[in-house]
Amino acid sequence: MGNNNLSGPLWPEFGNLKKLHVLDLKFNNLSGPIPSNWSGMASLETLDLSHNKLSGIIPPSLVKLSFLSKFNVADNQLHGLIPDGGQFPTFPTSSFEGNNLCGAGYDPPCISDKQTPTQQLNKAKPSRGFIFGMTIGIVFGMALVLALKQRRHC
Repeated sequence: MGNNNLSGPLWPEFGNLKKLHVLDLKFNNLSGPIPSNWSGMASLETLDLSHNKLSGIIPPSLVKLSFLSKFNVADNQLHGLIPDGGQFPTFPTSSFEGNNLCGAGYDPPCISDKQTPTQQLNKAKPSRGFIFGMTIGIVFGMALVLALKQRRHC
């Protein structure tokens, strides 16, 4: 079903397809979240959702897909943590590129479980107000030291 110009949300009913081995929905216009009940596709070996407009997180419940050997969600609008259980540590970084995802063993790693990579970058940069305040403090401190030195010499 890949490259068929399909649109709309992913169907939660697929979670009932217990004997499905391959689900290829790449290169469509699918949107919305990945249903958490897709962990019910117990026999799934390949899941390719790349090149769509999916949003939200990768459901942690997908770690239950013990036969999953190929997984690709590249080039969507996903965010948050890449699950670290099940087969997920075996998937290459390229499976997650083009999103706002982070996780242990991937680049970028998450600083905290609740931060997206963008939030991490914003947290790492000092704000303009902080820099301005520090500059004023340093200038004021240096002026005070110079004034005290001149007073001692008089």
